[in-house]
Amino acid sequence: MKRQIVQAAVGTGIATALGVGLAVSPAQAAPVLGKTKFCSYGFAQAGTTCFYSDGDKLAVHDNWKDGYRSVSKWHVYDRKNNNKIVRKGQCVNKSGANTTKWCNYNLPDGRYGGTSRYIIIFNTFGTTASGKVIYNDSNAVIGYTSGK
Repeated sequence: MKRQIVQAAVGTGIATALGVGLAVSPAQAAPVLGKTKFCSYGFAQAGTTCFYSDGDKLAVHDNWKDGYRSVSKWHVYDRKNNNKIVRKGQCVNKSGANTTKWCNYNLPDGRYGGTSRYIIIFNTFGTTASGKVIYNDSNAVIGYTSGK
């Protein structure tokens, strides 16, 4: 299976709007059975999140047996409309270590400038049951809601 690295330049305003103090890192995109997936790096103690543009699904995997939840916070931006946030949310995995929570969304699609009009930026956090952030160590990932 051929893997490719997708890099996107995003202004400081978008990274700040995401609410992360991390630099935006390249997303890993790999065509899988006709789908494009964008994933955070798998070493993160907070967990790992993958976004599947075909089906608009997020998969949040809890990597550690530590008693904390793995949470993916995401924002969808409209590139044609000055990167305005058009959707946002969270996908929470509270099932424990080595489990994956799937969240299914109906995100906007469309083309702009030869690629997807809408981008999704997400990050994975480890939180307590009350929502207090314990781990904030996954990279921020940029993906396209319309695939490549």
